[in-house]
Order: sequence, then structure tokens, then C-alpha cells
Amino acid sequence: GALAPVLGCSRAPSDCGKLLIFCAGVRLFTAVCKDEMSLRRLLATRRAALSSAAARAHDFDVIVIGGGHAGVEAAAASCRAGARTALVTKSLATIGAMSCNPSMGGVGKGTLIREVDALGGLIGMVSDAAGCQFRVLNASKGPAVHGPRCQADRKLYMRHMQQALLQYVTNEDHIIGDCGAFGETLSGDLRARPDPSGSFEQMWNEHVDVFIEPNRRLLTLIGEGVVDTMMSETSSGERTVHGIRTDTGRNITAGAVVVTTGTFLRGMVHVGKKRFSAGRMGESATSGLEQTFMRCGFRLGRLKTGTPPRLSASSIRFDGLEEQIGDSDPQAFSYMNDHPLVFHNAAQLSCFQTRTNPDTHRIVRENRESSAEYEAAGGKGIPPRYCPSIETKVERFPDRDSHVIWLEPEGYTTDVVYPNGISNALPEDLQVKFLRTIRGLENVEMLQPAYGVEYDYVDPQTSLYRSLETRQVKGLFLAGQINGTTGYEEAAAQGVIAGANAAYHVLDQPKIAIGRDQGLIGVLIDDLITKGAAEPYRMFSSRAEFRLSLRPDNADLRLYGIASSAGLLGTYRDSRVRDRQHRIEMLEETLRSIALPPQEWSRIGIKTSQDGVKRSALEMLSYTGVDVDVLANVLHRPELALADRRTKTHVKAQIHYASYLERQKREMEAFRKEESLALPKNLEFTSIPGLSNEEIDVLSRRRPETLGEASRVQGVRPSSLFLLLRHAKQGKSSPSL
Repeated sequence: GALAPVLGCSRAPSDCGKLLIFCAGVRLFTAVCKDEMSLRRLLATRRAALSSAAARAHDFDVIVIGGGHAGVEAAAASCRAGARTALVTKSLATIGAMSCNPSMGGVGKGTLIREVDALGGLIGMVSDAAGCQFRVLNASKGPAVHGPRCQADRKLYMRHMQQALLQYVTNEDHIIGDCGAFGETLSGDLRARPDPSGSFEQMWNEHVDVFIEPNRRLLTLIGEGVVDTMMSETSSGERTVHGIRTDTGRNITAGAVVVTTGTFLRGMVHVGKKRFSAGRMGESATSGLEQTFMRCGFRLGRLKTGTPPRLSASSIRFDGLEEQIGDSDPQAFSYMNDHPLVFHNAAQLSCFQTRTNPDTHRIVRENRESSAEYEAAGGKGIPPRYCPSIETKVERFPDRDSHVIWLEPEGYTTDVVYPNGISNALPEDLQVKFLRTIRGLENVEMLQPAYGVEYDYVDPQTSLYRSLETRQVKGLFLAGQINGTTGYEEAAAQGVIAGANAAYHVLDQPKIAIGRDQGLIGVLIDDLITKGAAEPYRMFSSRAEFRLSLRPDNADLRLYGIASSAGLLGTYRDSRVRDRQHRIEMLEETLRSIALPPQEWSRIGIKTSQDGVKRSALEMLSYTGVDVDVLANVLHRPELALADRRTKTHVKAQIHYASYLERQKREMEAFRKEESLALPKNLEFTSIPGLSNEEIDVLSRRRPETLGEASRVQGVRPSSLFLLLRHAKQGKSSPSL
């Protein structure tokens, strides 16, 4: 019966038909099962063809609103899942723009990039192509807290992201609207400053191949603003989205819509007492959608973020400032790349450190009321705790004489420097005044003032399922800052999940969900839907209970099963992961086969307990200071050192954490049992004796899908989980994603 749709049957077959299907199925499986991925591709292609044929009443299967980091990943993931997709944004020319810091990754955030890459996403490959400095943060610590990071050339990043997205576009007729500079080379005036390293030309002309399958080139780009969504409502109040309305008066229909408006939803920019409507400097805000959200019962709030001024490098005195150079052997983000494009230290750009001082703080403190509209009671938005403005730093830490500022280059051919650490919303003249109190910036020229931006967001705790589909409107998905997060990486992580699940919603396929035990993406989404976002949410590895397992070095291996079975990986990507798995197994087997007694290990320079027990070379990797290259040297086995860096790093990390991972494995199994207990979808919490009024209220608003989710909802007592457990065991339905 399961083969009927594969073979094109539109209704339940007769007994004779079943026999014919069985015979055909035997031949099909005999021919195809030798290659599991071929079978998956065949099934996915057939399902997509049938579903698309049934959905031709719509202009598209999926519409993605917004061209930021969440939007591009959502559109690409939707295409990889087999859905006809439209990305609709006001300006095609700014797709993939880096609104704030020209950097990617860091602790926790770098792992998110690797996980998006493991799901077939774009952000890792584009960062590898556009990075001008690569470093691994916390490199001297254990691999679980390593933070791969890169400083990116802002122009290169946008160019390569647009070029990557173009590979998903069906053909040139599927780019609608004013393209501007979309996908084109930059004009001469933007190349005015020569590149002293000579790296820019090579990197500019590089083609980032995203290895998209030909039958997944399903994208249409539309350069129009969106003013509203179209939806229907049943007599019982159930709403379903059917498309969008654009600012040109056009209606575009679809089976699912993904909203990724970033900071643009009723965005308001603040510079001192000046306020004006914008999503970022120079670009107008989006309005209209917030009215739809309110009509549909969504809880909206206001958040805020800020960006520092942009400075002229030629006006900065770098002499005497602490220089930070890139790693001599830079690591790529994407498992598709052995190295980033910049893999020689001479081609990387340096960052420089300076600091504020008491004079800086005095100016900020004396003029804090000048940004009162944004920073004090006049501003409604809640600011990020982990990326505070200089006004907040001075107020919150009055005993500190200085705060660190990193002067970060914005690229190879630009004079612009990003001073990381001094975002603010002071008037322009005061910004220049306090900047010139800082060492190295005594004569600095400010190219663009710092500013703050307030924007609307939707409360994720009361609005989202794990799939990022909304509870209030069927087929409507949200991703990025509209869900209360901050950062490119967090947005991209949500985008890939929302885009894929929007496609599966239309194609009537199971949606994907990543658990807290499977990835930081799962931690991020679970935190949002169980705890909400009282402030802009930022990912840290410390948020994960199982962070020893959720490392940046194993993201592709951890998520391979999910990505592959969901059809998000093409043939080449899939083969790369399987080849990596094979190389890891071969190295482990070789190291396991080399076993020596304690006295022999001591003789060659690795001291161990003299207990007479033979130990393998694999076991010796758990010793401090011992890695594969060390073993290759002392054992005179040079072939061991020939293994690639990622393979050696992963094997070392697994052995380094072996005893902890075994204990964590047991904890994860217990966690999964709890997660698998689904609560009845229409459970009336008011009917459960013993729940407090507070618990009834928070559970009714949140409506957790599993007992595990309920245990993480703030305000629910451990004793109340036993009451829910009784209902979970009585319920027959599985969790709805």
C-alpha cells in the first residue's frame, strides 16, 4: 500500500492492483535498494511531483517574506525539500546584506553555522568564501567550547550569498522586479581602495557551488514589499494562510508562508532624540503585517538592538594598539570545504584592540538623557543583555575604568572600520566627541553614526510549534528576529527549519524537528517555545545540557540522519558525509589495532600507569598533550599524520570526552523517553485536578506538545508532571509538529 503513491496510484488499489503493485515493488526495490539515497531521491521526487500537481491552484507552494539571513536559508531549504518557492523582498539588491557586525560565528554561534551547513544550508559556504580573518575562539580549551569565527568582507559576503541563491532560481524569467546590483559585480567606485594583499580579486571571482540538484532549482525572486497575508477562517475559528498581498496591489497565492521580517516590522531608528521609521539605516520599515498578527491573536512585543558608528580606517592611529591576527591554519565552516578561500596568513586582515577610558565614560554619563527616547523610559523595546550599548555598560558597571573595543575591518577594498563594543543611540556630535577620547581615535572620522532600532516581535512561547509553524494560523511559519532572537546565526538556524517545514507542510510530508539532545538548533527552538523571549535571545553553548555531544566538530555527523532522510542533501553532499564517516572509522580502527604495554608507552615518551595492561593508541588519545600527530611521530607511523585535520580533531574529541559521553548518552536516552510522551493535542488543563491556577494558565497559553516540553515551562512544579504523565499515557495522539 505504501508503494501506491510512488507508482502513481491516486486511490486505494483493488486486490488485483495490489498484486501488480507488489510485483512492481519487488522490481523497484531490487533495482534501487543497493543505493539507499537513490531510493530516497526517487520517493521524494515522486511525492513532490504528485503534491505539486495537486497544488497548482497556488502560484507557489511556499512564499518566504524577507531576504535576510533567515529568509535566504528558508527559501533555499524550501527548494531543497522540493517546493516551488518565492522569496519576496522590497529590494533584491540587498539580499544577504550584513546589517550589523561583519563577522560570523563564535562560541555557540559557530556551532549553529556548522549545523545549518549540515542541513544543506548556505551560511557556512558563503562565510568560507567571504571571510578575511578566521580564528577559533577558546582554542586552548576543550573542543566542546571551541568557537569557530570569521571576520567577513561585507561586500564579498552579500555577493556570494546572492550568487549562491541564484543557483536555486529556475531561470532568469523567475527574477521579477528591479534587480539593481543583485548578483552583479560591484561598480568601480566601490573598488576604489586597492587591496594590498591581492586577495580580493581572487575571492571576488570565486564561484561558490552549492551543489544543488537540477530538479531543486525551484526558486523565484520577487522584488516587492509585502503589506498583508491572505487567509481563510472556518466557522470554528481555524485560520489558514493562502498567500500574500504586495505593495503593488498583487495577490500571490501559496500553500505556506514564512515570515522573516528581521528588525523591519514597524522598525523605528533612534539617533539621539531623532526618531524615524526604518528597519535599518537607509531602508524603510515594514508595516501592515503587525495588524494581521494582532487580529489573529498573536501576542506582540517590542525589542531593540543597536549598532556602533562606522569609522574611517585612514583616520585611525593603529600604532601601539594590540593587533589580533588570524589563525595560521584557518578552519572552514562548511564540511564541503577543506579550507576557506583565505588559507594563508598573509592574506588575512588584522583586528586591533583599544579601550574606552574615564573621559569616555564621563561624556556618556553626562549626556545619557540625550538618548532617552531610546535608552530610558521613552523607548519601549527591551535591549539585548549580552550585547549592551555603551550607555548601558557605563550605567551597569560604574566601577570599571574601561571597556574593550575591537576595531574590525569591513573588507579588503573599503576604508570602513566597525568598532565592536560601543553601540549607542547618542546624538551624532556627542558620538564624535566621545570617540575622540579613545586611544587611536583621537582624530577619527565618523562615516556613519551609531543608532538603535526598535521593532515588533511575536511571542514565540504562545505562538510556535517546534516546526516554527504558528499555532494561530495553519501554514504560517516564522523565523529570525520576529521570534525574539538576535544574530545572523540564530536567524539562519531558524530559517532552514521553517523553510523546510513549510515545504513539507504543503507536500504533506512529516516535518523535521531537532531535539535539545541533537543540536544547538534544537536548544534554540526549544528555549523559544518553552521560555519565550523576554529579551533578544542569543545562543551560547552553555544553554545546552548535552554540550559535550553538541560540538562544532561533529555537527555534520550528528544531523546527517535528519538531513538525509528529509531529502535536504543532494548526492554530492551526502557522499561527502559518508566519506567522512568512513575516514573516521578507518583511523579509529588503525589506532585501535596498535596496542602496547605500559613500559613500552613510557619508553617512547608517553607516561601511563604501570599496571601491566596493554593500551591501544586510540585510548592514549585521552591523555593530555597526546594527539594523532604525536602518536604518528612516537610510533613511527607517518601514515597516521596523513589523515585530514577534521578527522583527527573529531577522533581526539570523542576519546577526550569518552567517559563523559557515555554518561551523557544514558542521560540523553532518559531525556528522549520523556520527550516521546505526547500530551493529547486538545488536553483541557482545567480538567486535571491538582494543577494550580498559575499552572493551568501557563500551560493553556503554551500548550506543550510533550511531557518534556511541559517540564521546561516556567511555573510548572515537578509534582504536577506526574499528573500530566497520567494523561500522556492515556493519550493516543503523537505530538503535532
